[in-house]
This record gives sequence, C-alpha cells and structure tokens, in this order.
Amino acid sequence: VLGSDGVWDRMSSQEAVDIAARHRDPAAAAREISSVARQRWHQQTQGQMSDDITAVVVHLDFSSPPSPPPTPGGGPHGAAERLPST
Repeated sequence: VLGSDGVWDRMSSQEAVDIAARHRDPAAAAREISSVARQRWHQQTQGQMSDDITAVVVHLDFSSPPSPPPTPGGGPHGAAERLPST
C-alpha cells in the first residue's frame, strides 16, 4: 500500500493493510482507503480542511513460481546474438 500523507494523517499503515486484505481487487481497496481517509478529514475538520489523498494498492502473488529468465537467441521476452567462434 502506497499512500500520500493525506491517507497516513488519518489512518495507520496496519489499518490500510487490513482494508486492502479484504479486497480481491486492488483498485477497490485503494478506493476504500481513500474514502475512509476523506471521511475522517471531513469529520475531524468539520469539512473545513483536507489534504491530498492518494492510495495505490498492489497485490503481490507469491503462490506461483517466477517466470524463467529469457533464453538466449529467442522468445518474445528477449533475444541474443551468437557470434561465430574463430
């Protein structure tokens, strides 16, 4: 979870992680984190003040193995040129 100070001024990092964990969709999690922060700014300042509020959520999947590195000489992920031996 990445957030601007407008988020962290109104919620703890653990609360943001807990909110993100409830969502399968990272965009939905970011919207909820932003919404909660915005509501708290409004409540705590009687709507008189707000800070920039930005949240980015990325889910990392460690359940699948990483992709193998590109093989020399082919494949869509990379290419290599082999020089002839002399």
